[in-house]
This record gives sequence, structure tokens and C-alpha cells, in this order.
Amino acid sequence: MNPARPSVRLLCTLLLACVLLPAASATAADGDHPLTMRGRWLSDHEVRLTWNPIRSPLVLERRVAGEPYFESIAVIEPRRTECTAEGLKVNTTYEFRLRTDPTYYLDEYGPQIKLSYDLPAPKPPEVKRAGIDAVTVGLNPDTVRWNEDTSIQMRIEGVFEEVGRINETDSLVFIDGLEVYRPQLFRALYMSETNVSEPSVPDTSYLSFPPPRDLHIRVLNDHSIELSWSPPTDYEHAYQVEKLEGADTTKYNVNTGDTSWVDDDVDFDRRTFYRVRGISGENIGEFSGVISARLQMNTVENLDVDRIEDLTVQLSWNEPAPVSTTYYVQRSINGGPFETIAELPSSARAYTDSLARGGLNVAYRIQSANSRGNRIVSEPVSHAVRTVAQGMIYLQVGPRGDAWLIDADEISASEFTRFCDETGRDYPEIPDFSPGAYWIEGYLAPAVMVTWDDAIAFCNWRSRSMGLEPAYDDSGRVINESGGFRLPSRALLALAVDSLAGGASAAKNGANLLGREDGYHWLAEGLGDDINPQHPVHLIGNVWEWVQDEVGGGGGRLAVGGAFSTPSHIIAGEVPDSAHPRGWYAPTIGFRCVLPVTVAVQAE
Repeated sequence: MNPARPSVRLLCTLLLACVLLPAASATAADGDHPLTMRGRWLSDHEVRLTWNPIRSPLVLERRVAGEPYFESIAVIEPRRTECTAEGLKVNTTYEFRLRTDPTYYLDEYGPQIKLSYDLPAPKPPEVKRAGIDAVTVGLNPDTVRWNEDTSIQMRIEGVFEEVGRINETDSLVFIDGLEVYRPQLFRALYMSETNVSEPSVPDTSYLSFPPPRDLHIRVLNDHSIELSWSPPTDYEHAYQVEKLEGADTTKYNVNTGDTSWVDDDVDFDRRTFYRVRGISGENIGEFSGVISARLQMNTVENLDVDRIEDLTVQLSWNEPAPVSTTYYVQRSINGGPFETIAELPSSARAYTDSLARGGLNVAYRIQSANSRGNRIVSEPVSHAVRTVAQGMIYLQVGPRGDAWLIDADEISASEFTRFCDETGRDYPEIPDFSPGAYWIEGYLAPAVMVTWDDAIAFCNWRSRSMGLEPAYDDSGRVINESGGFRLPSRALLALAVDSLAGGASAAKNGANLLGREDGYHWLAEGLGDDINPQHPVHLIGNVWEWVQDEVGGGGGRLAVGGAFSTPSHIIAGEVPDSAHPRGWYAPTIGFRCVLPVTVAVQAE
């Protein structure tokens, strides 16, 4: 048998052993006849017959069981005791006998011996997928082992044809070029030079070609997208992308192994549809689901404005998709028209703006533009720039004296924390009475544990952050009378107390002092964001406050006003004070700032 074969390849090695069925023999009753034979199969088509030696010539005869007549197949010389019968068929019962030559009587015929070589059909072969259009075919492990070839046949156009053989050298048959979505039938037959077994029951293989999975679109710019997907199987193959744009459908081939494709000719602001399928030779897989893309201008996302310093702000934003090529930062001051103040590349995600002065209500927006001239503007975000006088109270020293602005409350822990963060200074120690973190943004208790030098450093930083000249040099000496923030003098702080209705007595009545039922066990918090206070608070009690005045010849400094630990009964009609070294600090000492009105007016 030599049928036509499709493309095949043989793999691996498997040893097959011959299974021999027991040879038939004469009955016991015939065992004493001198022409009794014994048979032993040598292969599927050869049997060796043996007998005891006879002096006369013999004739060996054979017939297929059920046939009426024996035929002579060999003349045996005297005393010869064996003969090999060849060309036998499997699954066929043969009858053999000897007779003398010549033969005259019935008793000169020997007893018949029946022999058959039973070769069952193989078990259905095992078919396993080896590619999009390929399978391997091997023997079922439960099949009878065979020492010759096993033919693997495939049904082609309705007829089974051999596509490969399994033998001692090759244990698998590889078959490719199959058609997907079509049942493929394979069967096995044992074969030798003479014999062919009955075919096995066919095994069916059905090769599907599923669609790609997990389609995803990533926008690259205002005219390009990247389409990607996951392979549908473990076998590499090529792909085809179908693009539907309006009434136009275009197909693009993607190389084997690639799982992404870039479309750099996408119409702007027009929805485009895509789907993908696999291709392997003549086989075409199923299309994936449809995914769409539409390139359009979108405003920046999460536009935010943060204050870096009092006159410096930073804008930040995110881009929803890389469609823009240019950003225009636009600003409006106090409700005026928006003006472009910066042109930035599409990679920018932040912009820092410096303002000339405080007291402004500033709004910002981002205009996004692409290479095709399309533009879109975000919603504005606003930022109120703190004025130099914000949170301060006006004081007039005498009818024709200098006018000052004084902080309505003490410098808070929150403000001092920001000062430390922006200047790289270490935070002061945490006071013992604090239940937890003290130096954090938003905590309105007074900044304590600060030295006189810490206080003037804060004043200089506050001046610079508001665009003012510092008032102090590094030694703490006032070098610029027209400079910015500074500590008040004792007299100025006393004037602030006197400015209250009722003076020191009234300030004492509302003070946080020891022995008073003021609702505070330790420190009272300040005013926070109350930017229009009516009068100063905590001028008496809460914390002692550093002032500008020097005492003694050793550089000591005054702190005035008393603290939460000061007994209320020692506060009479005057503002109390105490002297300390300038490097001294305690959980009961803080400070507040003052600013010449003339400086504030110039700054505004």
C-alpha cells in the first residue's frame, strides 16, 4: 500500500515489540502419530513447523480453515524435521498436515494442526494540537505494541490516505497545513511487508482559530494611536487589522509575533473602529470585538494652584491624552481679561508664576492646542495672594507718630512649620504638654520653644516671601528702617494693649492665664484664616512674646505679656515683662510681628 501523503514530519523514537499468540497444535489423541507437527510463529507472516524424523520423503500441505482442499506447499527430504511456511496472513486460521510421498493409505496422512496469528486493530491514535494548522499523531498508550510500522492515515477528500508512519525511529507524525474549523479524521493501522491490520476507530481533531483578546488603544499624538492585543493561543502567527472609518474599510497585515500596530493616519475628531483577527497560511481566524478611538481636544485634568511663597505660585495639571502639542498658560488679575503669560511644550505638567505684589485675586487657565490648530481652554482656578497687611491691626503712635501694623495673634505653629520647611531649618522641640505632633501645617497654637534669634529669622523670611526687604542683619540689628517685618518694641505692644477698650484690665479679663476659667488647659489657638480681625488677641496671657528691646549689657531680650502659666492675680494695670538671654527658649514663649504702614502702602 503506497497512498499519496500530505506534508509530514516524523519525530522521536519508540521501540515496538512483537506480540505473538500461542501456536495451535495437534490434539493429545494424535500425539502418538509419527507425522504429528508442532508450530511456532517467527513473525506475522512466518511460522516454523517441526516433527520427528521420518525415513521416507514427505509432503507438507496447507489450507485456509473452511476451504475444502489442502494444497501441497513443500516436498520434504527424508529425515528432515522442520519447514518454514511464509507469506501468511494475519487474523487467518491455517491448517497444516504431513503425508508420505507417495501416499497410498489414509493412515499415511498426519494429523492436522491449526495455526493463526491474531493481530487486533490498534486503539484510536492520540491527536494533539501543535500549531494553528498543525497536529501531532501518536499511538494510544493502551494499544497492542507492534514491532513493525504503524501507518497513520488521514481522511482527504473522503478517502483515508497515509500521512506518515510510526516505527522504532519515529514515535510521532507531525502534520501541518490543516484547515481550521473543519473536522480532521485520523486512524492507525499495523503494517509489515506482508500484512495490514484492520484500521483503528478514527480520532477526530477540530482546530479552532479564536480571535485576539484584550484589545486596547493608546493615543500617541493628535494623529496616531497604538492598537494592542493579547494572542488567542500559544502559537505564533500573523494578524490582520481591519479599520473602519466612515464608509471606508481598510485591512492591514501585521507580522508574525507582533501583537501591536500603529495607525499614524487617524482623522481628528472622528470616530474610527478597529478589529483584529489571526492569519496563518490559508487559514483566517475569527475577528475580535470592535474597539473605537476618537482623537479630540480635551482640557487638562486636575488643574491646581499651590502657593510656594506669598508672591509665588505653582500650577500643576495632568493631560487626559497626548493630543496636545502646546500649552498656553493664561492669567487674569482681579477679574480682568485672561492674557497668555507662557507657552509650554506638551510635555510640561507644571508652571511657576511670580507676582509683583500681594493683595491680588489671580485666576489661571490652560489653553491646549494641537498641530492642526485646534484649541480648547480649561476651567480657571483661582488663588488669592495674601497682602502684606493681611491678618494685621492698624496702630497709630500719638497724633503725629509713626503708624504700624501688628499681627492680630501670635505666629502659629503652622506658619513656623512652613518657615522651617522652606528654609531647611530643623523644627523646634515639641513642648512637653503637646498630646501629639506639634509642628504640622494647619495647627493654630502659638509657635513656642523658639529663641529671639529664631523669631527675627522668621521676620526676615516673611519679608522676603512678600517681596519686601528684610529689616535685620544676621546679628539681629535693624539695618533697614524701611524694611519689612520685625518684632514690636515693648512700648508698641503696650500701645496695642491700650488700644483695646478698657486697656490692660480688659485684656486680662479675656486672657489665658493661670487661675482663670478660660476653657484652655494649656495654649489657646489663634485666629487662623480670619483675614479681617477687629482687634488683636492674646496680648495678655497665652504665651510671653519676644520684643525688640534689649536689656542689660549682655544682649538679653525682653518677653512681655505673660503666659498660660502666669497667675492672673499678678497682672495689674500694666503689661508684665521678663528678661531672658536671646538664645533661651521655653514652652511659654512665642512672638508676633509688626510692619511699618508706609512699607505696607508701598508694597500694595
